Amino acid sequence: MKKLTLYLSIAVLIGLLVGFNNSYAQERQVNWEAFSKNLVMALGTTNTGLQLSAMGMIIRYSDKLQVDEAVFDVMRIYRLYKDPQVRILALVTLHKIQNDWAMYYLKSNMRFENDERVKKFCSFVLNDYYTQKDRAKYKTEEPLLTDAKK
Repeated sequence: MKKLTLYLSIAVLIGLLVGFNNSYAQERQVNWEAFSKNLVMALGTTNTGLQLSAMGMIIRYSDKLQVDEAVFDVMRIYRLYKDPQVRILALVTLHKIQNDWAMYYLKSNMRFENDERVKKFCSFVLNDYYTQKDRAKYKTEEPLLTDAKK
């Protein structure tokens, strides 16, 4: 029983080390500019599965991508699809893209939204976006009085 536990723990340790090294190597070799262009092209297609996958990738890697050109395609998906799950995915994608025009459109359009779940998610997205924007506007490098050491 002790040998089995030892072998299992060694196997898990080796698996973790190999997995960590592979993911680190893959992270370094990604051409984010080409990946961004391909995602924008995928959102412009009529293939629903490809569009959903591209939106998922934008959500996952948004900090490394330049996909501002995809805003209109994602907005089209948000406006035209009947499935609330797809519309919510498009909302989260728009939030990750952080486009002023898209957020203004969502804010203007929210009063006409019929689906309560989509309306609630839209409210969350807008609240978070404008909160982040306000924080960035008033962010200073000076420490606050509450942050002062005693």
